[in-house]
Amino acid sequence: MTRKKPRQQANKDQQTSHAKSPKKQQGKRQQANSQARPEQRDSGRGSKSPRADRDARRQRDGGRLQPNRLQQSMVELDPQAQQVLVVLAAAEQALSTRQCAEQLEAVTDLPQLLEGLQQRQFVIQPAADQWLINPSLHIASGAVSAHADGYGFVLTPAAHEDVYLDEQQMATVMHGDTVLVQTRSATSRNKVYGELLAVVGRARKFLVGRVVESGSGLVLAPDNPRITGRLELLEQAAVKITPGVIVVAEIVSYPQPEKAGIVRVMRELDDSNEAGLATEIAIIQHALPERFSAACLQQAQSFGEQIDPDKLQHREDLRELPLVTIDGADARDFDDAVYCHATPNGWRLLVAIADVASYVLPGTALDDDAWERGTSVYFPTRVIPMLPEALSNGLCSLRPHEQRLALVCDMQLDNQGKLQQSRHYKAVMSSHARLTYGQAQAIIDGDMQAPAPAVLSNLLALHSVFELQSKLREQRGALAFDRPESMFLWNADGSIASIEKTSRMNSHKLIEESMILANVATARFLQRRQQPALYRVHAPPQGRKLEELQQLLLARGIKPTWREQPEPRDFAQLQAQCADREDAHIIDEALLRAQSLAVYLPENEGHFGLALDAYSHFTSPIRRYPDLVVHRALHALIDQQPASSYIPGDDVATRLDDMAAHCSMTERRAEEAARDVEWRLICDYMQDFIGTQFKATVTGIKPFGMFVELHDPVVSGLVHISQMGKDYYLYDERTLQLRNRRSGQSFSISDRITVTLVDVDIDQRKLNFALTGPA
Repeated sequence: MTRKKPRQQANKDQQTSHAKSPKKQQGKRQQANSQARPEQRDSGRGSKSPRADRDARRQRDGGRLQPNRLQQSMVELDPQAQQVLVVLAAAEQALSTRQCAEQLEAVTDLPQLLEGLQQRQFVIQPAADQWLINPSLHIASGAVSAHADGYGFVLTPAAHEDVYLDEQQMATVMHGDTVLVQTRSATSRNKVYGELLAVVGRARKFLVGRVVESGSGLVLAPDNPRITGRLELLEQAAVKITPGVIVVAEIVSYPQPEKAGIVRVMRELDDSNEAGLATEIAIIQHALPERFSAACLQQAQSFGEQIDPDKLQHREDLRELPLVTIDGADARDFDDAVYCHATPNGWRLLVAIADVASYVLPGTALDDDAWERGTSVYFPTRVIPMLPEALSNGLCSLRPHEQRLALVCDMQLDNQGKLQQSRHYKAVMSSHARLTYGQAQAIIDGDMQAPAPAVLSNLLALHSVFELQSKLREQRGALAFDRPESMFLWNADGSIASIEKTSRMNSHKLIEESMILANVATARFLQRRQQPALYRVHAPPQGRKLEELQQLLLARGIKPTWREQPEPRDFAQLQAQCADREDAHIIDEALLRAQSLAVYLPENEGHFGLALDAYSHFTSPIRRYPDLVVHRALHALIDQQPASSYIPGDDVATRLDDMAAHCSMTERRAEEAARDVEWRLICDYMQDFIGTQFKATVTGIKPFGMFVELHDPVVSGLVHISQMGKDYYLYDERTLQLRNRRSGQSFSISDRITVTLVDVDIDQRKLNFALTGPA
């Protein structure tokens, strides 16, 4: 959809003229046919608010909440002792002094700290040199996940159970802070309550927000909706601060239950270019490492622009093999190349990956910066790379007709495309062509001439293997989410011209299937050799996500085929069953939302979504640290070196656990930052269409309204129940419907309707619509 109106700056600066989207509160889902009034605010999953939770707990605990003895004892502890408790509380078993030390590099006098904690009965010793947090204290640790309504959860890795913090407990913490809490037993509402004991680590020192007038002074309205406490501006005579500007502010003091936090304005942000502003905000909000250290840059540049001849020794020479790279048109780094040809017994497929591990060695400045980043971060108009440009766009980029170091997964497939055997080795190669996905597809379709006959033969063989892999994927029951994505098109001034749909071609998919095969072969090889490394693990859906999926399916007249735990094949069959239905894409979205979060683990536990028994990430060490760890593991096997050569420390298992947790965290951080930028840009673009009608499809029904997806552009928003007319609506939880009590008109998932955009809330990243009528 293309812009039709000139930019209305007033909409951006005067958001108060539109009704804000309602707040969602946590709680038990309302019973079927519960009544919802148009004037009621969003009640989320139940009728009780976080404030009601707090009041109920006060009554249960005997009145006013007072600091208990454990809290007082915790306050008296040395900060380093609190850090020790965080590590022990997060562990699922007793740890030795050495294992604790591996995770507490900055802590001194650890044995003395442990003994002191034992004397104060915070920890116990189940065996000699084994330390365990005292189970009778019910202490948990983790990162805070805050909600815009003021409550939050502590994500506890050991207990696998999120701990609920009410508004009062959240008053002194911010999203992302590391805390220690004392847990209470679950209630009838299936919540484990927490009492804040200590804030051990602050996630942020700086905030981004808009300066607004409030009462007698200026306050900061954080751009991040999860930062909810009141933040007053420190008086700064040397800095002229104008209400309405967006600033970066340093936190001087954090909010307290009865006291506002204080922030100091550091600088004002330029909001003339929304894409640049959104990216800069995300970098600050998510504390993304943006600049490489001087030592890192110097080390990257020290390799020069040509390969050191000494590095070519003991490598297989693939320079004459017509390997090609296939990437997006705007790609600048090319870290994977492919080659395929038919054999008497099937196919030979080579996936050659830039040999980053030969340059980025453990313990170096390059490694330190790569570890801190964990992954490259991709924004619509900018990339924050994991490695400096001298490597990512230079020596580790498989540019055409330039010799490069590579690590190769050389695979033999049978006539059905099944992986029979594989070999990993170090090589030197030269890409014979740099192709875009569009060019590769045109060559395969016969609409474009290949750069050379060997390149054409390679592409046709790759396409044949892709077709075989598609059949195997279907046979094993792997999931396929192939929904068109949205893409920003830009004006010359950097503003968004339109948001268009994009779809994947077979050239995308043949590269994807080649990479999957290489990842599977690598995971099996590492597991067979029992080599310490990181695996990509995707667990089956479970818990509340699975319940919500089952509820939606039943409401749509679809009976789930599984009893307790679904298999990938169940979901794949469901996709096939619903392929011709009008609500097929909604079922697909529900299946996608039900999926567990894929993580990195030291143990192979399989990949549910791909229906694979073993999976690793081997194919992108230039932009993902876990892949670099896998490459180092392969190097060690090839060179017959011990695991200690690439995993520092005496305790390989503990260190690998740390790597897995850190890499999973940096991946989530990058995804959240990219999503924040995308939604801020969508909201900025949609401001010009306030008052415009759109055709939409209902994608979700809640007691407080309907979630909708526009047909053009493909963006989502909420029609709150207060924007559906002046009558009462009844919510039916069983059928997931909203029914007008007087007229009997009902709204269900997949209904096509017409809506009007009434408000854009950039701070909350929300689009709010009003119901106009049927489509």
